[in-house]
Amino acid sequence: MEGIRQQDEVYVNHSKEVVKFVGYGTVIAFIVAWLMHYIGDAIGGSFLIDGIFPNNESIWNHMKLAFYPSLIVTLVPWCEYVKRIEFKKRCVMATIAAFMSQFIVVMGYYGLRFGFNVESMVTNFVLLFVALLFGFIHAAMISDDHIYEWVRWLGVAYVVGMVALYYIFAALTPALPIFTTLD
Repeated sequence: MEGIRQQDEVYVNHSKEVVKFVGYGTVIAFIVAWLMHYIGDAIGGSFLIDGIFPNNESIWNHMKLAFYPSLIVTLVPWCEYVKRIEFKKRCVMATIAAFMSQFIVVMGYYGLRFGFNVESMVTNFVLLFVALLFGFIHAAMISDDHIYEWVRWLGVAYVVGMVALYYIFAALTPALPIFTTLD
């Protein structure tokens, strides 16, 4: 009976750590994204800056607000939960958090804008918060079981590819709706 109680206690403590990671991680990432939004306006204009910070109000540039903060919160060991996870696994978590957050930002923005004719700065910030929250929930759902090596490399390829695309499209922006401000 004592062994079951210890297992339950470990599970409860682990669950609390996951909730803290998701909750605090979402808030930290949201604050970082909010700062990025305004820092980009203040110091933008160079190729290096525009690859990281948004340089206009396009959906493409708002995807950066989900991407980079997701990577920071999952890769930097800021809480006990993240500190105990090996770096290779955190890379997979970062990929999942970044991908899900970006996906929800894009689908949510276009769905709200064109499906319901809803657009405001408040709505965009709420959407970003929800996107980050669901990104971290999905990242935390990775089991403690073995992660195949090819999955890790796929994650690395996704992150490197997105960073490269952000820089390429900062320099050579195509004339497509996703890259322009829809007023």
